[in-house]
Amino acid sequence: MKTTCPHCSVHIEIDEETLAALQSQAHFQCPGCNSLVPVPKTTVPRPAVKLTAIAVSIPPTRVTGSLSSSAHTTADRGMNRNFLILGSAALLVLGGLGFLLASQKSGDSHVTNTNIDNDIINNSYFQNLITSGVTTKKDLQAITGIRAYGDGFVGISMETVTWEQARDLAKRTASEIIAIENGPAGSQQLLVEWLKANFSSHLSADAWVRQNSEPRILKGSDVPAVTDMDHPRKVLLHWHESGGTGGNSVVKNPRIHDDPWRSFDTGPLLYEHSLSKTGTLDDLYCFGGQYGGRALLAPGTGLKLGGGHTPPMAWAKPVLGERCRIQFEIQLPDDVWASAGWTLKGPGYGKCADTGYAFTINHERLSLRKDGVELLSKSLPEKLESARWILVQTDMNGGNLAVAADGRPIAEFSDSEALTGPLHNWFGMIAGNVIFRNLRIWSSTADQSLPLQLTPPVSENPVPNGELIYNFNSADGPLGADWWQTQPQNVSVQNGAIVLSGANNGTPVVILTTPLKPQVACEVELEYPDVEALNLSMQLLFSAQMPKSLQDCDGAWLVRLPKGDGSSEIQWESKGAAKDPEAAQAFVSREPALVSSGYYNPVYQRKYLLRLEHARNTLRVFLDGGLLMKAKVPPGVKSSGLPVFLGLGQFYSLSKIHGLKIYQIE
Repeated sequence: MKTTCPHCSVHIEIDEETLAALQSQAHFQCPGCNSLVPVPKTTVPRPAVKLTAIAVSIPPTRVTGSLSSSAHTTADRGMNRNFLILGSAALLVLGGLGFLLASQKSGDSHVTNTNIDNDIINNSYFQNLITSGVTTKKDLQAITGIRAYGDGFVGISMETVTWEQARDLAKRTASEIIAIENGPAGSQQLLVEWLKANFSSHLSADAWVRQNSEPRILKGSDVPAVTDMDHPRKVLLHWHESGGTGGNSVVKNPRIHDDPWRSFDTGPLLYEHSLSKTGTLDDLYCFGGQYGGRALLAPGTGLKLGGGHTPPMAWAKPVLGERCRIQFEIQLPDDVWASAGWTLKGPGYGKCADTGYAFTINHERLSLRKDGVELLSKSLPEKLESARWILVQTDMNGGNLAVAADGRPIAEFSDSEALTGPLHNWFGMIAGNVIFRNLRIWSSTADQSLPLQLTPPVSENPVPNGELIYNFNSADGPLGADWWQTQPQNVSVQNGAIVLSGANNGTPVVILTTPLKPQVACEVELEYPDVEALNLSMQLLFSAQMPKSLQDCDGAWLVRLPKGDGSSEIQWESKGAAKDPEAAQAFVSREPALVSSGYYNPVYQRKYLLRLEHARNTLRVFLDGGLLMKAKVPPGVKSSGLPVFLGLGQFYSLSKIHGLKIYQIE
């Protein structure tokens, strides 16, 4: 027979023998949400039971998706076998447990109250906790009365402790202070009754518990709030079995536990993706790295980010909000330079990792940057192995951040000026030849309608345009003679657009041979046709005659939108600064950026209007009408009064210029 849980809609299949055995009960426990489900009525005769074959030590039980009589032999194997709550409980009823269940006030069995011998080393669940290094036998020996409970265990401290000491004990024993929550079908009251029944000999007074992530005490049948945190009490602790195979599981992923701020509501599981199925790339916003870096799907394995001169980046689409938890697995190659990165509170597109909170992890270190400024860098507790799946978890509660690998805390950081606003809401992954899989996002934000902010807001108005002095209009084919070209083979006009191709290590630059007055505005309608979306440059070159190298210039403005690492920048090249002939010929400056921004990267296959405006020694760059960057000529540089020449360049990758207009301005 099949029935459905009225609380979580899990479908439960019950065989006839088990169904008959359950007829003496009003309810059984749902394997999906632990709520009580009414027992379906049946006309099948109930088998006879022998009340003399009572088990003295009831094997621990575990939630499963079905009820089957075949679980009896599994249960007889004891603590270190799979926990099958419903099957085991029903068959133990057949073996003589009926009168024990009947002794419950309501006739309902919430959990089996098996007492586990406190020789922890003999139980493989706790043995695995010790082996994995998240706790020690000495710490666990501070707990007594450990009993199987649902999908894990509950115990109580031997000594009384303050609230702070209770949280520390939970952390040291890889447990959590038990949460007594208001749940469906009277589950809170059932848990309270179970605790009273099973820990009465240890509860001479009230004990520490939690409710809604807040400190509480268990006092009789009540769970009142408490203000005296320094009063010592015993504490009830809860372990969740995490491996899915009962006491024999290998604890690959112990929970990260109660540090001072970490007991927060992460919100529901909002997003879950294997990152290995067909359509993965369509489910993310993917951007390529410079010169061939791509997000690639390794079917059945995961998302591989790598290749090229700079790494690609992929963004998940859910909005994170102020409180969230991110989990994913990574596989590092056997390469000392291999690293994986992820960005929290980033803009949701582009390939600049230095937006939001940017984390980088390699075999030995973790670092955190905020908008490109390093906040911390520290060695890992132990080296991460190559070619092994490593679970990474990042918790964020406002400006509080914490990272763990395989359940072990690595680093925490608290930012007093937490990132907010429309640009700071998404999660991105970036890496060089690292594979990601099994991404899960919990978020407190219910509103998922927030759009990506692809262009900057209008904060300053451009100078009004004066006379139109140039308007590009050319037939398809080679670029016209009014342009000087460094690599004509990598430049063409297609469908009325200038195509600059960086294929085969191309770095084409084209310069308009018409000299312009310094007070000028150049408007370019640009598009990146492929996922790299990188390395279009614009130059305003001050020179007495049309320059063929930066070394020919008296000074120059150079703008990259964006460069290989995904950041857009403005540089100033002073006269005589270009000492690298190769870079000078490619119109690449070695000077530091005056201004840099990782936000508002152009999205590929979308047209943008880029405006360079130079007036009174100031350069302003607008993107779709919003001010992106601005900079002044460095101190000590005097205006030469020389004419200006406009240059366009493409380094590697590909770009299209659909239109170009130049205006004189005041």
